[in-house]
Formats: sequence, C-alpha cells, structure tokens
Amino acid sequence: ETKTYSIKGDFVSQLFNMHEVKAGFEWRKHTLTRTAFFPSIYKVGEINGQRTFNSLSDADLLYDSTLTLVNLPLVSTTTYKKEPVQFSAYVQDKMELAKTLIFNAGVRYEYFDANSQYNYDFSQDITENPSGYLDNYLTDAEPKHMISPRLSVSYPITDKGIIRFSYGHFYQIGALSSLYLNNRRWVPNSASIPDFGNPNVEPQRSVQYEIGLQQQLTDNFKFDLTGYYKDVRDYIFFQTIYTPKARQYDLLTNLAYSNVRGITLSFLKRRAPGSLFSASLDYTFQIAEGNRTQPEEDLFFSEAAGKQTETFLVPLSFDRMHLLNGSINLTNPNNWSIGAIVTLQTGTPYTPQLPPSLSTITFEQRSETKPMQWNVDLKAEKYFQLGSVKYSIFLQVENLFDTQNERYVYASSGRALTNVEEKLSAVQFNDIRNRIERGDAGMIPETAIDNYYYARPERLNPPREVRLGFSIILN
Repeated sequence: ETKTYSIKGDFVSQLFNMHEVKAGFEWRKHTLTRTAFFPSIYKVGEINGQRTFNSLSDADLLYDSTLTLVNLPLVSTTTYKKEPVQFSAYVQDKMELAKTLIFNAGVRYEYFDANSQYNYDFSQDITENPSGYLDNYLTDAEPKHMISPRLSVSYPITDKGIIRFSYGHFYQIGALSSLYLNNRRWVPNSASIPDFGNPNVEPQRSVQYEIGLQQQLTDNFKFDLTGYYKDVRDYIFFQTIYTPKARQYDLLTNLAYSNVRGITLSFLKRRAPGSLFSASLDYTFQIAEGNRTQPEEDLFFSEAAGKQTETFLVPLSFDRMHLLNGSINLTNPNNWSIGAIVTLQTGTPYTPQLPPSLSTITFEQRSETKPMQWNVDLKAEKYFQLGSVKYSIFLQVENLFDTQNERYVYASSGRALTNVEEKLSAVQFNDIRNRIERGDAGMIPETAIDNYYYARPERLNPPREVRLGFSIILN
C-alpha cells in the first residue's frame, strides 16, 4: 500500500518587459506499507555433508524422481513501513533579447531521504553469518542532494526558420520497491544467492543535449530536424559481488553507464483551406548503448582481487536503430474523415544462446536483432446532426493487414514460434505425455504440448481488431 502527501507551489512574474521569472517547490512524503512472505517449501540437498534448502524450479517438479521436499516456517523478507521524503525547488528566467533571441536559464534543487537503514558491509556480514538476518553492520542512509542546471536558446534565422539548443542535468532516484528489496536482509541458507536492495544508492544522473532546426517551407508545410545526445552516469543496477570467501550475492548499486544518441527528421503537411489532405512523416535514427550486464558469471566484482571484470558497451534492450512513422488523413470537416497510421521499425536486440549439447559458444550480449516490425491502423468516421445533437459513426481497424510482428523470440532461433530445442530435444515432453496418458490428476491437455512452440499468441503482437461504434459530440 502506498500513500503520498504533497504540497506544491508555483510563482510567475514578468519583470522589466524582458524577463519572465518562474519559481516553485514541491514537498512529498510517501508512506509505503508492505507485508510479504516467500514460499516455505524447499528441496533438500547436501553440500560437504551439510543439508541445504534450495528453491524449487519447474524442472525439479517435472523431472526429479528423487526430489525431497521440506516445509520450513514462513519467512518475511520484504515486510516494512517506510516513509521516504522528497523535496524539490526551481527557479527559471526566460529572457527575450533583441526581440528575437529567447534565452531560458534555470536551476533545480532536489532532495531525497530514504528514511531507512542499510548494511554498509554485506560481504563481512554474510561471511560471519552464512544464513539468517544480516543486521550487524547497519547505519542510516544518507540524504541525497541534487543540483541540476538547465538552459535553452531559440533564435529565428529567418521569418520562417528557427534554430534551438538545449542543455540540462537530470536526476532520477531508484524505484522505491528496488531500494527496499529484501529490507530485512534475509539469507535462507549458505547455498543461496540473495538479492539486497540499497536505500543508500546514488540517484541516476543524466546530461542531455539537443540541437534542432525548424523551417517552414510553405504556408502549410514544414520540417523539423533534431539531433540529441543523452549521457547517463550512476546507472542503477543489480551487481553480482563475490566476497573474499567466494560467497556470492546481488546488490543494488551504481555501476553501469549508458548513452543514447540519434537524429530525427519530421515533415508536417497541414490541411489547407478547401483541401482534404493532411499528412505527417518522421524518421528517427538512434543508437542506445550501455555497459554489458551479461553473462552474470563473467560480470562481477571480486573483493579478493579488488577488481571489476572487464566491461564494454552493448546495445540497450530498447534500442531500435530505425523508426519510421507516418500518417495520412482525408478530412471533410463536419461531414467525414478517413485516416491511416503506418509504423515501420527495426526490432530490438536480443542475446543468442544455443543449447549446450549443440554449442558451448557464449555470444556477446544483445548481439543480434529481432525481425523488423510494421503495422497499419485505419479509422473512418461519418458525422451527422439531428437537431442540435451532433453524433458520428466510426469504423476503427487496428493491425489492418493482420501482421504477425514477433515481440519475443527464442534465443536459439531469433524467431517467435520456432526454436532449435523442438528438434534437438524432441523427447523433452515424454515424461509429461506418459503422465497424461496414465491419467494423472491435474495434468494439461496433450494438445497443449503438441502446439507448445506454435500456439503462442503472447509472443506476437495482437491480431487484427475491428471496432464499429458511435460517439455523441458535445461542444
């Protein structure tokens, strides 16, 4: 449960005919209450003659005929009531110089207090206490203070053209759910790999630049060219850490770096008086890169060696190198309209992985790209008036051509509905088939296995959807 109380104020004043000064503040106090328990059923194992209790997997339940289970008392790892506080204040001056040059300069101050404790030496604590609650090295999280300068300039080069530039610093605190993850710092057993949040993590900081040109070509046609660059430091990330005793755990920390850069070219054709036609088109070329985060076994911090494993830039998960959007509209005001929206884009990156029995090669993270995607939406609408009441009947078709864009792909094939395992491990479902044929209770239909790789609509975009409706227009 989350409750937020806030107080906000803004001030605007025009000074000396050339300065528009804005200032404001906002105070927010959150109350987060959470009660959570994790399952208490574990599989029993053994390491060096000592019993261990490990989490269950689907493979354990399906294939391990020697599986031994134990029911332990319920344990709460993320039960808390936290009251973090945020405060921000800003001042900005908009100056109109020489009646043509517009200059904006401002600064923003932000404050965040997680109002919680954190463990400043997990490695020592987990070495001394291989399991249980790690509460031996606690201290209060430090409040965070952030100052963000920002400025922008806009200058008309002609009566129909403007160039602009902007620069700014921006901060982002981590998700509160991540900061307070496993807030009681619970470790189930010496064989587990626990995850720990970190209320003392530094805010993520980005510096953004943008430069653009806007030019009106005719009374109803213009284009806009924009170049941008975003540099992100202190990227918030769960880092794998190995203690001097080779114990492993994951900790929320500031480690990764990323940058996003690109260029956007857009055209806009407005509907001229007496005309039916209007359209828009924009194209974006973008590269989004960040420090690699996989494979986890190769990316860690070794406290014994005092070194971080070598890292390098790889595409970010949302990276799309090419994106094209367009719209076409034919409109007869107060009578009818028809329009279409077209999207064409390259796929996002993924990490290839072949079954170990086929290849032991470890591919570079996000080194391949999903198939290209495209889509067309259509809407037609007819307007009527009955007395003083205006209404319309419309037909809306999403995914007009019923395209099957592959949203999620298998790492072994790069496709959504086929993979290598279906041929390489054709007998992988034999045990389940035997249990179904034997009549075991609670089993799925056998057809679900036959279509396991092919009947997977969740891996594709939604199919064609046709809507017929009406609307009442109030004005």
